[in-house]
Amino acid sequence: MQTSTHPLIVNPAMNDHQALSTTETCAGAARFVTTRWSVVLRLWDKDSPQADEALDYLCRTYWYPLYAYARRGGLNVDEAKDATQSFFQHMLGKSLFARADPHRGRFRSFLLTCFKNHVGQQRRKRPLVIGEPRVSSLDETEAEQRYQHEPVDPQSPDLLYERRWAVTQLEKALAQLKAECAAEGEAAQFAAMKPFLIGDQGDATYRELGRQLGTSEGAARVRTHRLRERYRESLRQVVAQTVSTEEEILEELRHILEVLSR
Repeated sequence: MQTSTHPLIVNPAMNDHQALSTTETCAGAARFVTTRWSVVLRLWDKDSPQADEALDYLCRTYWYPLYAYARRGGLNVDEAKDATQSFFQHMLGKSLFARADPHRGRFRSFLLTCFKNHVGQQRRKRPLVIGEPRVSSLDETEAEQRYQHEPVDPQSPDLLYERRWAVTQLEKALAQLKAECAAEGEAAQFAAMKPFLIGDQGDATYRELGRQLGTSEGAARVRTHRLRERYRESLRQVVAQTVSTEEEILEELRHILEVLSR
């Protein structure tokens, strides 16, 4: 993926008016509700029927970034697994998510600060007991395999966490779009256009894409452009889960581009 020029992300050089004009081309742009922290707020009441769903969402979004942070910070595989799993158990059990305040900074920063504190405390306590209930069905073996493919050049644990968070946002948005296309009977078309969405088409051309789609080169460009707009909207929906305002959505999009460009 050519992250520095990813076609999905709003150009950080744009002013707010230009960025809003670009990102609001999709019909769904006005559907955002006032409360962007809806997922986090569901965890305030751990007995809520939606609490498990919200926790699962956050686990799938932040489990690997936190795991990668722990590994880069010096924990071994088992220690990193236990620290990450026990952290989410601790966060839910102690209702610490209620401390997250959208007016006091980004949720991802709040979460990392809490994780750092948790790891420090865990070093002085017993490790997670084998057989204790796990809060996420994430494949822990896969997590370590992903970590082994991180760049050889060492990044700071904090930067690695930010980068993994950014990549996770793109992956979640892409998965959401893929599911939508499949539901519309366009799974094959999505697969053909996906490389053009993420800037990973290699030597492939729009003419070749047109042949795959059974249309002209120009029509292939138009269809890809429209799908890219839907991809951008999907990312906006993902980002909107843990920020408070429209301006913050734009800031998060810019931050994703900045992190992936480092």
